[in-house]
Amino acid sequence: MNEIPHIIVIKVGTNVVTREPAEAGGSRSLNLNVLQDLIRDIGKIRKETHDRVILVSSGAVASGEERIKMNSGNKIVDKQGYAVVGQPRLTATYDMLFERVAPELVPAQGLLTSNNFKNEVERERMLRVLKELPENVVPIINENDFIATQELTFGDNDQLAALVAEHTHSRLLVLLTDVDCVYDKPPVYEDARMIKIIPEMVLTDEWINKTCGDVKGEKSAGGMASKLLAARIVAAHGIPTVIAKGTERGNLYRIAVQRDQIGTTVNPESPAWP
Repeated sequence: MNEIPHIIVIKVGTNVVTREPAEAGGSRSLNLNVLQDLIRDIGKIRKETHDRVILVSSGAVASGEERIKMNSGNKIVDKQGYAVVGQPRLTATYDMLFERVAPELVPAQGLLTSNNFKNEVERERMLRVLKELPENVVPIINENDFIATQELTFGDNDQLAALVAEHTHSRLLVLLTDVDCVYDKPPVYEDARMIKIIPEMVLTDEWINKTCGDVKGEKSAGGMASKLLAARIVAAHGIPTVIAKGTERGNLYRIAVQRDQIGTTVNPESPAWP
């Protein structure tokens, strides 16, 4: 198997990369301030650690919905329709912001379905391309909604990020979300307590279901249970996961470079980090 050394996989969710609508009944829009901060931190990671970064980014559906409503006022029943409209818009935004904030880095787009990981030939081709890319290229990966069927979907980008981290033998998976960490119960409850470190052995289905009782965001396909399941996937391969707030400026840099205890860390039995 092709191995790509010194990789960090970062996943940003819809509620991180988009902002609330300006008025009732409006659509979410891409949050350029958050995206610029994210890219700035990626630039610092590359410069100070020489680690390569793979970014798994949500936001295509929300971006496409905004564009469709802005230009025609129409609605599309299937979110895949919004995604195929929004994906080029999301990619163009990343391209513009990389040029503005970290011009030494070159963004690239990769669209995948779960079948690409199941098919050995396709998986090896994907890994070979990632390995052969120049080190200043940052692949930005999302689900290929245009051809994905119910049988081929990941369900959310947390699982996609976990598979990318697993197959590239990454040193760290960072899941950036709109809450600051994992809690022992949904944070809508006043007595919910932060959990800073979770050992791999704790992540049973029963514990995850009891802890999360998950409440998904309106535009989010995942939720905290999905993130913990993703963390369990990579922990089985010795890869730690950090789940942290993605809208807090500098959090990614502090996690990946300074190795501060930000958010919640899921440790495998033989953690490679911190």
